[in-house]
Amino acid sequence: MKRILTLAATMLLTILGATAQQTEKFVIHIEEPLSKYLFLYDEWQEGVAEFEQNRNTITANYNAYFQRVQYTDKNEIYAYDVQSTSPLLYITIGEDKWVNDGKKHYRVVREEGGLILAEAISLHTVDQAKDAGYGATSSTSAISTNNAMFNMNAGFMDLRQVSTIELTMERRTNYVIGLNNDFESLSTKNLGKLLPDKKSAIRDFVKKEKIDFTVREDAIRVFEFITQ
Repeated sequence: MKRILTLAATMLLTILGATAQQTEKFVIHIEEPLSKYLFLYDEWQEGVAEFEQNRNTITANYNAYFQRVQYTDKNEIYAYDVQSTSPLLYITIGEDKWVNDGKKHYRVVREEGGLILAEAISLHTVDQAKDAGYGATSSTSAISTNNAMFNMNAGFMDLRQVSTIELTMERRTNYVIGLNNDFESLSTKNLGKLLPDKKSAIRDFVKKEKIDFTVREDAIRVFEFITQ
């Protein structure tokens, strides 16, 4: 007898210790819309796309799978990449500000004198299986279906898509440091490369304060140290 797959999603929140970042895991079941998991905000929000030569008011959300902000029309049927012939400076979604390096978008945490501390938010498939009948599963088939489902050949995503597989995804948040639209992961090494005059001081500060670069509070402390 075939097992009945529930249509309700189960969200599993895993807390990786008091000092580590939180990892959100989602179990997505067959025939469920994927857009509610791929996008960061529960609802599409009004925002502004600021370019060098123009600005546009948009209804936006952040697609964590593609790691970039997208916009939709009033019907919320398709999600499009934010594009223009003029270079993109930043995008706002509600009160949040997003910057980019030409490929990915990052949510600003702090900025000072052109230096930006930001969050890199991503969504990863960590486990998946497709019902192959008789109680068996086919991982190969699931991977193929998954790749086709998330394909963005035309630069937009159909928000009405539904899943034909059962998979587990997790949302991860890491911190990056950027200057002039060039972002690197937040680390002692990258901070030293970015600010060679403060290399020794940064290394000593990180060691003394036992900085964990995956923790938001620690990331902010480091940023405040290098910008003081």
